[in-house]
Amino acid sequence: MGKIIITEQNSRLLLSLFENNKPELLTVVPPLREKGIIGNIYLARVKDVVPAIKGVFLNLSAQQTVYLPFGECQNLLLANRELPMNTETGRVFLKQGDEVVVQVSGEAVKTKPPSATGNLTLTGQYC
Repeated sequence: MGKIIITEQNSRLLLSLFENNKPELLTVVPPLREKGIIGNIYLARVKDVVPAIKGVFLNLSAQQTVYLPFGECQNLLLANRELPMNTETGRVFLKQGDEVVVQVSGEAVKTKPPSATGNLTLTGQYC
C-alpha cells in the first residue's frame, strides 16, 4: 500500500507519494490565494460539550473556535484516548479536553462560528 506525505515549507505544500518505500511522485503545490479555512483539517481540543444545542465547541487555536454537531461525530478520530460509544444509541461521548481530528465544513455566519465535521474528505488530483 502506498504512503502519502504532505508537508509545508516556505508557504508551499510538498506532496510525496511512496510505493514500496520508493518515491513515485514528488510535487510542489503553489501557495493558495484564499485565506479561508473551509476544507482545512485540524487537531482540535474540545472546549465545551453543549447537549442543549446538540453539539460541541472546539478550539482550533487560541483565537479560532468551531462548532461540531453531534450528528457529525460518528467517524471521529480522537488523539488522546479511545472513543467510547453507546452501542444502543450510536452516540459518542466527548469530554472537555479531548483532542479530535476535524475538517472545517462551513463558514462563520454572523455571530455563529464555522462548523466542522468528523467525516474527513480529501479532494484533488491525487485522491
